[in-house]
Amino acid sequence: MISPDFEWFPLVILPILIFMARIFDVSCGTLRIVFISRDMAIPASLIGFFESMFWLLAVTQIMQRLSSPIYYVAYAGGFAAGNFVGLQIERRIALGMVVVRVFTRREVEALIGALGAEGYGVTLLRGEGLTGPVNVVNVVVARKKTGTVLEVLRTHNPDAFYTIEPIASARASEHPQHRTLFARFARQRK
Repeated sequence: MISPDFEWFPLVILPILIFMARIFDVSCGTLRIVFISRDMAIPASLIGFFESMFWLLAVTQIMQRLSSPIYYVAYAGGFAAGNFVGLQIERRIALGMVVVRVFTRREVEALIGALGAEGYGVTLLRGEGLTGPVNVVNVVVARKKTGTVLEVLRTHNPDAFYTIEPIASARASEHPQHRTLFARFARQRK
């Protein structure tokens, strides 16, 4: 049983607040780095403000109570949890574009047709691998849509090797009409 003299604020509440402040500031730091890598200066600056504010609040409390290890544990635990939370948030917002690059020895007409039907632009490259001819299918897509592209790939070529790479920057074609491989393959089948 807890004694009536138990000091709730310094022994329970304050460590929890330090823990939560660290989660917040480290999560903000993760997002700030993502925004910086995407050349989004204004959101990165705003997040940086809140990151440093919450860090100062947590460190101030630690510095005033250097003799108690519970604050160190709260601080370090919040840092660890903040990394996890920050990565989860970053995965959910999924900013940016990626290129999904598919390598296969199989024919890719059905795959290209299905991707085109979903509205994705596709580029096909023919190459030579160690074991013979290889088709390389490139699809540039919003990172949030990667799952849809992978579902189409699993349906049409589940054994294909693929990579997913972030795109730092991209520029759309200047042509008003895009001729896709999907349209070319549709004409070839007639």
